[in-house]
Order: sequence, then structure tokens, then C-alpha cells
Amino acid sequence: MSAFPAAPPRRSFLRTLLSAAAGLLALGVGRGVYAAWPARAFAARSEMEAERELFAEDGIVDSTAVRVDLPALAEDGAVVPLTIDTDLPAVESISVFSDKNPFPLIGRFGFGEGAAGGYVATRIKLAETAHVTVIVRSQGRLYRARKSVTVLKGGCD
Repeated sequence: MSAFPAAPPRRSFLRTLLSAAAGLLALGVGRGVYAAWPARAFAARSEMEAERELFAEDGIVDSTAVRVDLPALAEDGAVVPLTIDTDLPAVESISVFSDKNPFPLIGRFGFGEGAAGGYVATRIKLAETAHVTVIVRSQGRLYRARKSVTVLKGGCD
């Protein structure tokens, strides 16, 4: 008989869970997620360079099928609400750029196979008055929508 009482089931469960997580990390499970990260696109200093890194092919078409809801005037560039909606079939990704930000690629949102449409609602940072560009990849094609925002106080300081 031990001098210490047996570990409660909760502690045993947590110990097992942490051991399993450490083992998976040691085996390198999850490296595929990091491999898909478009680091060069996020590090790009111009919108054109970021677009080239993400979309090597040409053929981005302006489209009214991509709807961008963004205020025309943002008092604080640190928290600008953005909503993107599209009914395009089989949306693969939605990418957001700002031509005046130090790093123009603001975000990239991926969708699972068979997504019927695409919808993103978030808040973005804008350094100054700028054009916000949204590019949607649907069925291997690229569709673009742009909207201008006047920023009174920059959010990328």
C-alpha cells in the first residue's frame, strides 16, 4: 500500500492527454498546416507582389458576385468592420488586401470542399485611407471586388 492516495481519475486523464499531445508533437503531426501557410505572400510589401505569391496565374476578373460591406469612413483604422459575401459555387478561398498597409495581405480564409458560397465577417486594420481588395477563388477561377475606405486615424502604428 502506497503512502500517497491514488491519483484522482481527472489527473490521470489529464496526464494521459498531455502525454499523447507531446507524443504527436514529437512525431511531427501538424506540420502540414504550417506547410500550407503562404509566408511569402504575407511578407510581401506590395499588393501586386502578394497577389503574385498567392495567385501565380493571371485572369483575375472584376465581379459583382463578390459583395464587400465596408464603411466608407472609418474613424479608427485599428477596427474596421468588413463583411464579404458571395454566392459563387465551390468557393475555395477569400483573400483580403489593402494597398496602403505595410504588409498588404490582411487575411486569407480557406473553405472546405463543397462549400456552397463564401461568407466572412471580421475586423481589419488599415494604416490609412486605402482601397480594400477582395479576391475569391471559385472553381479554379479568380474574382475581385474593391472598395475604398477613408481612415481618420491609422490603425497600423
